Amino acid sequence: MKKIIFIFVFIIFASGTYLLSRSEKLNIAESVENQKGVMYWLNNMQTLSANDLQDDDIVNVIYTNNDGYGVIKRLNNEKNPQIEIEFFSSEKKPVAHVREQWQYDVPFPEYLVSKNGDKVLAVDISNRIRVFNNDGKVQENYKIIDKYSYETETIIVNAATDNLDLLFTGMTVPGKKITTLTFRTSANEMIWRESYEGWSVRSVAISNDGRYLAASLYQSGDAFRFRSIIFTANGEIVYESQQRTSGFRFSSDNNFVTLLDKKQLELADLKTRSKTGTYELADADKIIIGADFSDKNILIIQTAEVSRNNKDQFNPWQYIKNSLVSLDMSATQIAKINFEDDWVIHPCLRFDAQRQQFFYGHNAGYRLLNAIQ
Repeated sequence: MKKIIFIFVFIIFASGTYLLSRSEKLNIAESVENQKGVMYWLNNMQTLSANDLQDDDIVNVIYTNNDGYGVIKRLNNEKNPQIEIEFFSSEKKPVAHVREQWQYDVPFPEYLVSKNGDKVLAVDISNRIRVFNNDGKVQENYKIIDKYSYETETIIVNAATDNLDLLFTGMTVPGKKITTLTFRTSANEMIWRESYEGWSVRSVAISNDGRYLAASLYQSGDAFRFRSIIFTANGEIVYESQQRTSGFRFSSDNNFVTLLDKKQLELADLKTRSKTGTYELADADKIIIGADFSDKNILIIQTAEVSRNNKDQFNPWQYIKNSLVSLDMSATQIAKINFEDDWVIHPCLRFDAQRQQFFYGHNAGYRLLNAIQ
């Protein structure tokens, strides 16, 4: 572990240049740079790189989160062309698999996997949800909305709790110009449903205990209108904003939620049902690519510039000149660190409750950071 004393100057490391601002409020506890070409960071500081995907039968990575990842494998059977979706834990051990018919002209389903790997959920653009056990056997098969049929421009977004017991779905049918939000169990027990005529869905989210749900909607026309809504589990609206939102993040105690977009965020207190603050990026070249809360009411966001690498066929878009910014619950900046030489393919910023530190992964290693008020 490296011990580093910060002063308000540029400090040159082997890894690059750090510009420190009020760094006593946000400092690096550990910096490790012993990896190459990291694509994804998983739990327990495990990585997924191109070397893990050298199997000729692997077509692509289709799913990843902190707990694991999934890959598409091509099966050699000309009479019955199939693919296999195989899911692995963060320790790279297989936990589940599903076989599907290969259909070139139909988008892949969105796959969700339970934290312990005992359940796989597939959400099809054809307006259908299938639930599999970890051996690929179908346990449930039902429509998202009974009266709708498949349309090529249908938008479906989903969020679920870690165990996949609760599922929140937003579905926009362009021809009908209506968005339907549905909260149900994965066994298709309806909890509530609400429709919004004239609105399209951008994203949905669910707190891991299922207490709160979030949806981002928009209207197009002469001028765009935006609507971001936070619901309780029984469908009551507890907070609403006109903020343009591409994603949500709930604090671990569900007292706060942040509404995130590329250039700004909004913070809301769910106990008082009120807005506490907004934060806008001052750097015109950067966007917000990650965010997480500590359990002591600190929010850290990751910002970066977007760069295209034409030499990387599978990961052409990369994030360079990364920065971490810590905010209090009024969205006021506490501190900032710039990592000018870091680049990232798939952002990984999360709070490690056991270590009481933030984990930030980049292409060649990771950093553990302390953040205080």
